[in-house]
Amino acid sequence: MQQPNPYAGKGDSADAPRLWMRAVREGWQIPPAARRAAIARAAQIIGDPNSTRREITRATQTLAVLERLAMDAAIHEDRMTRLDAGTATDRVELLEGISDSQLLAVARVLAPPCPPKPEAPKRKRK
Repeated sequence: MQQPNPYAGKGDSADAPRLWMRAVREGWQIPPAARRAAIARAAQIIGDPNSTRREITRATQTLAVLERLAMDAAIHEDRMTRLDAGTATDRVELLEGISDSQLLAVARVLAPPCPPKPEAPKRKRK
């Protein structure tokens, strides 16, 4: 007779989110189907009232990291598209039409005022 799986309903292992985090951290090539499955599993762990705090924390961290990586990839792809098109990649074209005196005026407005220099300590009279 087959032994019941102690992790029934929790996927292959309760440590799966830790493995996902390692894959993300080390930059493993994650196929889109596996990424979707990891996101679905993490969401399932978060929504399961029987999940431990540790499992929920790892699943949440995994979702956050995957979201950040997706955002970074979108930004990188946008920059590469702009670079290939010969347009500005970091909005530098806004600075091309501004003179040095205009830049200095903006810097004066945006820069915090310098605090006054503290006075040198004076000697006490004897």
